Amino acid sequence: MNVTMLLQKGVNMRSIKLYSEKPSFWQLVFSQSKANGADYYGEELPGYTWNWPKNTYLQRRLRRKGH
Repeated sequence: MNVTMLLQKGVNMRSIKLYSEKPSFWQLVFSQSKANGADYYGEELPGYTWNWPKNTYLQRRLRRKGH
């Protein structure tokens, strides 16, 4: 039943919960978050030292322009 038919029947739209067959991207993100009680193993991941890229195209352009 579409929204127009529901409105014609006088159905209060606030009382209708719409469910889709699969959860949206954001529903999946929030359902899997640590804040919502999902398991989280981030603290167990091995440490990694990351360095900024060197001598990139943008860095070379900025050096040429005198910045």
